Amino acid sequence: MKLGDQFDHYVVRTQRPLLVNDVRRDFRFTASAATDRPISSVIACPITIGETVEGVLRLDSVRPQAYTQDDLRFLDILLDLLNTALANARLFAQTQQLAITDGLTDLYRRQPFLEQLAREVARASRSRESLAVMMLDIDHFKRYNDTYGHSAGDLILKAVASLMRKTIPPDGICARYGGEEFAIVLPKASKAVGTEIADRLRQSVEAHVRPMGNGQRDAVTVSVGVATFPEDAQSDLELIRRSDQRLYHAKRSGRNQVCST
Repeated sequence: MKLGDQFDHYVVRTQRPLLVNDVRRDFRFTASAATDRPISSVIACPITIGETVEGVLRLDSVRPQAYTQDDLRFLDILLDLLNTALANARLFAQTQQLAITDGLTDLYRRQPFLEQLAREVARASRSRESLAVMMLDIDHFKRYNDTYGHSAGDLILKAVASLMRKTIPPDGICARYGGEEFAIVLPKASKAVGTEIADRLRQSVEAHVRPMGNGQRDAVTVSVGVATFPEDAQSDLELIRRSDQRLYHAKRSGRNQVCST
């Protein structure tokens, strides 16, 4: 909400409607307060969502006695309708966000990610650019859950997701693909760039993520498979399939490594 004048501040502070018939005769306000034009009458109501004042709806006039209690009641009715609409809009936006993102990691869910991937592949095809896809899996994740409990497993997932956001370029798209598996799209990335970023992420996880915090000596590790468009595949689903194959090749080859060929 933008900063207002003394009338707006009063409504925000009190969270109540305001009717001023003549500023010069109202001890609560200063008629000479800095304004870009003289004000004699004011009618205003707070715009609230829940318990929070988000703004002020206001009318003012250079004429004294310009508004009545009926005007204030009408404005208050309009505000009730507006406040309800704003609350519903915010709730809808939150619901939509929950449908798109994973509640634990705040990364994309699988289906929204696949939709994004399809758009990126179409864009890369039109512009004749490369694109890299990574599939990443936390090594021995079931063992961590069995040994330290599911709460510790959740902390590992959140820590890996946080490192993904820090490591991936701003135009990258990250998702929790399912369970302990993650997926990443790197627009305009070649195989060399995708592999380098994947290995940087792998090293970062190994250096910073522990099953029960930094006091544990056992490092959490990840295996990563990388596939690129158009070198390895020409469609979104084929990119997922090829990167997934390479992920499991990395696991069969000893884990804690990146496979891009």
